[in-house]
Amino acid sequence: MSGFRVFGVDAELLHTPAAQSLEERFPGACVWYGLATRKWWALEGGRLLEADTPEHLAGQIAWLRRFA
Repeated sequence: MSGFRVFGVDAELLHTPAAQSLEERFPGACVWYGLATRKWWALEGGRLLEADTPEHLAGQIAWLRRFA
């Protein structure tokens, strides 16, 4: 356990294996799963991205890196 809590939830629960995989695929991106929203989130290049699935979020990050 990290000891760091976000709104009473251990932060490690928000940083799932899928989030870690996306961060490895896209170095510099900060990725997490929102328990309250049930959405995937990323902070990439100063932009906040949101998606229903990790795959959709990956597509958004890839698009942003290519065209922004």
